[in-house]
Amino acid sequence: MFCQITINSTKLSLSGSIQLLISIAIYSIAILTILFSDNRKFTYHELKNHKHILLICLLLIIIVLSCLYSTNQNNSIKRALILVIPSASIFLITLRIKEPSRFCDGIALGIITITIISIIFGITGLIGNQNYVTRIPKDTIIYHIGIIEFTQKIAHRAFIVDDTTYYIQRYAGIIPNPNGLGLIAAISFGLSYNIRHNKFTRWIISIILLVGIALSFSRMGILLFFSIIIYMNCKSLHLRRMICGSIIYVILLFIIMASKFSQNKDIIGDLFFFRNFEFLQIRERADLFKNAWQGFSDNWLTGVGYGVGAEYLFAENAATQAVHSVFLNALLEIGLVGTILLVALWLIPVFSNNEPQSEYDKSENRSQIIAAILFGLFIAEAFDLSVTRFHYIHLIFCFLLGIWFSLRQVPKDAALQNVQNSETQELHDRIVEPNRGTDN
Repeated sequence: MFCQITINSTKLSLSGSIQLLISIAIYSIAILTILFSDNRKFTYHELKNHKHILLICLLLIIIVLSCLYSTNQNNSIKRALILVIPSASIFLITLRIKEPSRFCDGIALGIITITIISIIFGITGLIGNQNYVTRIPKDTIIYHIGIIEFTQKIAHRAFIVDDTTYYIQRYAGIIPNPNGLGLIAAISFGLSYNIRHNKFTRWIISIILLVGIALSFSRMGILLFFSIIIYMNCKSLHLRRMICGSIIYVILLFIIMASKFSQNKDIIGDLFFFRNFEFLQIRERADLFKNAWQGFSDNWLTGVGYGVGAEYLFAENAATQAVHSVFLNALLEIGLVGTILLVALWLIPVFSNNEPQSEYDKSENRSQIIAAILFGLFIAEAFDLSVTRFHYIHLIFCFLLGIWFSLRQVPKDAALQNVQNSETQELHDRIVEPNRGTDN
């Protein structure tokens, strides 16, 4: 259920099928409105020049084929609709915005604001329940501030010293889980590069977002944060491409090795000092990787069907287990071709020039910041599944991808206006300059 209210402890909601039909109708109307609006229409010639749209169309075709050839067809189609329709709507909206820089700044401000509110709520949980230490993977704490009662989702991160296990609490704030808070705090940190305030305000915002990453103690959030820092500090295009390419190569090679050889799950865990930290181990994830690789090997062309990889691998345990890697999960669900298309679409911004080239991106280099976040997400999601699952992170991902392409294109009417302005200025100079000479 994704639309539910609670009144006097009674949960009220429409059935899943009705909710799905309503959401499809709403998003379909939005897509049709966008396609037939007067703003920034795409002609056939323009579509040919936008290779990313071709990649997206091919990826959607692969997803449809994976659903049709799936042995769990009904669930696969339903889950694909839940993902594809909202994602396509967001992507099309961002492509057709007349002023993508303002749109980008507005959405970024909204994401940062929600994240800061969530972090502050997480801090109240830390203060209000400071003596409680959970030893189970997920828990809910209840605490009071004055006469108001609050509840919050928490988890833990364990480490071992002298055979004694210690637990560090992980807080989520208003986000559904701590890992989500870590990811969205790191994304907000990247988006905050373009906040138009004084340095003091930027520092305060940055510190709050770093506190959010610390509260979540999310491995993916930390990976995302440091990846953004690395990308933004590589000023040379050649150096940036070399470093990013090397990091991506090492990460994907490690994932493949861990998938093909189950003993590799202890590669990191057996190293000196690291073995005491659950934070630095992949443990059972290596077994999940291996199962996903085997499933991909048996269904390499079309996959087992979008959204049903967990059912294929874990059957009755599908609700509690998943393959914690976007790329292995993509190989399993949509096959080799679909995964290649997904990776290509994802990495186009990462390896592009990203120097400001349109009037929408010349004051602040938004496209480079967004490319940095997409690079960070690529690294983090190699060990996570938020971007392609039914999760708010995948909506943010589609926004980032769409707004990057929107910032990199100069609309035809804007280009024509620039030419006309240039010609007008040139004509003005030709008339004014001779007159100045005559007056003298």
